[in-house]
Amino acid sequence: MKGIHPNDVAAFAREHELAQVIVVGWGANGLTHVVTWGESLQDSAQAAQGGNFVKNALGFPDADCRTLAPRMLRALAFYGQAGEPWETRPAGEPEGAAAGPPGGDNPTTPPLGGASAAESPAADVDEPA
Repeated sequence: MKGIHPNDVAAFAREHELAQVIVVGWGANGLTHVVTWGESLQDSAQAAQGGNFVKNALGFPDADCRTLAPRMLRALAFYGQAGEPWETRPAGEPEGAAAGPPGGDNPTTPPLGGASAAESPAADVDEPA
């Protein structure tokens, strides 16, 4: 099964100057594909939330309607705690330091897990089993 490639969604978003994209497709094999993409970490999280709403409306199982964007999962792993990563600060950062989404949206925060942009997937893909 080929499915919808995340890079295609990212290219579409950039070509049309979109910050968030949700793509829904139906394969000849009967599977429904929901792919989300967000330009920033916050956009990615919001697109994933919208994708979960779409999946719920399409009748996906409840467990499949509560997914987080992979970029969010990497941010949570980077900070080593649950919650919204932009509500936290890295260990050793002084109290009162500026908080913001990691990965460049706030110049005071480090990139996600030290990965370069080339190593980070541009889109988030959800497919039901």
